[in-house]
Amino acid sequence: MSLKDVAAIITALAALIGAIQAYDSMNNKPATQGYDYISNPPNSLSSINKAPVAFIDSIKPNPVAEGKNVTFTGHGEDPDGDSIIGYRWESNVFGFLSDKKTFATSKLKEGFHQITFQVKAGKEWSDPKTINLQIDPPSPSATINKIWVDYDAFEKGIKGLRIHVSFDVSNLKGENGKASAYFYTTDGEALEDSNQIYLTNDGKVAVSKDFKPSFEESQFNDLSIFMPNDEFDIRTPGKYYLKFNVIIWYGSTILDKSEWVRFTYTRS
Repeated sequence: MSLKDVAAIITALAALIGAIQAYDSMNNKPATQGYDYISNPPNSLSSINKAPVAFIDSIKPNPVAEGKNVTFTGHGEDPDGDSIIGYRWESNVFGFLSDKKTFATSKLKEGFHQITFQVKAGKEWSDPKTINLQIDPPSPSATINKIWVDYDAFEKGIKGLRIHVSFDVSNLKGENGKASAYFYTTDGEALEDSNQIYLTNDGKVAVSKDFKPSFEESQFNDLSIFMPNDEFDIRTPGKYYLKFNVIIWYGSTILDKSEWVRFTYTRS
């Protein structure tokens, strides 16, 4: 390269530098920063998308017995104003529960559950919100399936009603339950006891029989309860229109109650 060529290159470079300085001066940019200067660069904090925030509104009831429905309700908010498009509920014991904003389930088993809830806006999931849920042992329950009556039955030479009860009982293994029949006139007046034998705590005519299930899910196809006719404590001869129902008890808790059974009793 000749000296003439070198001089031409130097002249061109000087012209280019001068043009750049003139452009910076016109646009009020320090020449030392040149084209690296941007007022709001794409990676600045002001342009970063913020994650949504999850809120657990309620988990009810809590605590709750196993097998009973629990209702979960939550919502989300997004600082950037984006719509909430996803939900996720989980249990540390059961795993995934639902992808709905609100839902109910009865499938959670006895124990201590840590429930987490997250929401999604755009591509971002929120941090999980957590609440504790206690699932208690399942509550005893019973269902009366059928009642039928032998109206002229005898036991040990005594005439009376033999009431047959078919029922199912759950979660009462090894515990004492009771099936009780309560007697009324057809207009709803409880029969009054007079001899302190077949009666309730408040002196009304009733008869009971204990039972003890051997399994968590037990079926009693024919629990028989005998009620002597004389124990209706009706002393005046005549025809009486009566009714009874049967209640399945566990302690002081009613597990189930039957429909009314109506019958006619004649006192001679």
